[in-house]
Amino acid sequence: MEIDNKKAELGKKILILLICFYISIDLASDVLASRLVPLGHNHLMINASAFCYPVTYLISDTITELFGFSYGRLTIWIEIIVDWVFVWLIIGLISLPLPENSSIAVHFHAVLYPMSRVAISEVPALIIGRFINIYFLAKSKILLNSRFFLIRSMASSCLGAVTRTIIVNYFIFSGVLGYSAIASIVFIRSLFDIFTIVFLSWIPFLVVYFVRNKLGIDEFNYKEKFNPFKRRFQCLSATGLSLSAQ
Repeated sequence: MEIDNKKAELGKKILILLICFYISIDLASDVLASRLVPLGHNHLMINASAFCYPVTYLISDTITELFGFSYGRLTIWIEIIVDWVFVWLIIGLISLPLPENSSIAVHFHAVLYPMSRVAISEVPALIIGRFINIYFLAKSKILLNSRFFLIRSMASSCLGAVTRTIIVNYFIFSGVLGYSAIASIVFIRSLFDIFTIVFLSWIPFLVVYFVRNKLGIDEFNYKEKFNPFKRRFQCLSATGLSLSAQ
């Protein structure tokens, strides 16, 4: 199905906007990953990033569903690169000399240095958790002929979110907190992620419905090998929206 140039251009703008939202929320989550929030009782804690990061799975689902696995994969690699540039740039800059008699350095270090753990743990967590998410979403789309997006999105996002939560929180708090405390954080965070994803799943559903029916953009990955490390990507050929790259 071919789409006209105006719809194609709007589709590109929607894709760029989705990626921008995705990266913005991801960077905020990096800063807040080690910030713990008590839940009623001091023994129950959760990362502050839990209040925003699950939304990235819904955005990733929207990108993968509409524009194909290739752009879902590209978004993940952009996230990894941006995370590393952001984190190590911050770590380097806060290490610069301060004016004499200034005690502010300790506050910067306390808040921002834990991000180095986040950056290191994010690589395996994203490669495993994120690709599990978009793989099951894209594969199930082919098997179910694009039906049941809401269910497919919730299931794949929850699976990917729990996998990432286990890996990231183990690396962040290992040696800082006891294993029982880490297990508690992982369990509560996983439940919170699942609740957030299910509660907000209507948002990507509406976006996908609008773009698919109003703009005619709906990429299938019949020839995709679903390789996370494949360099060349090409998608949206079925819709006529030229967004291929080398």
